[in-house]
Amino acid sequence: MSALHSAAYREFARALAEARTKAGFTQRALAAALGTDHSFVAKYETARVRLDVIQFLTIAAALKTDPAEILGKISTGTLDGPILPKPPKGAKAGSARDASQS
Repeated sequence: MSALHSAAYREFARALAEARTKAGFTQRALAAALGTDHSFVAKYETARVRLDVIQFLTIAAALKTDPAEILGKISTGTLDGPILPKPPKGAKAGSARDASQS
């Protein structure tokens, strides 16, 4: 299962939708405040697109909601699987970062 469709990401999407309704926004009104189309809001609220951290913070700011409040809705029990690719066999932890600093 990809991280986009993980239980934790679905909880995150639901928490964003809940924050929007709590703040009194429709999808269209929030989209207008963000300068985007309402379909983008619908897609991230149903976990069909993945948000980056800047998009998330922009949405939280538009909703006048503390980002930590939204993140706090994600149950740690859903964080049950790896979300990052495993390093290649034989690779040492941090080796890519160390190599780039040489």
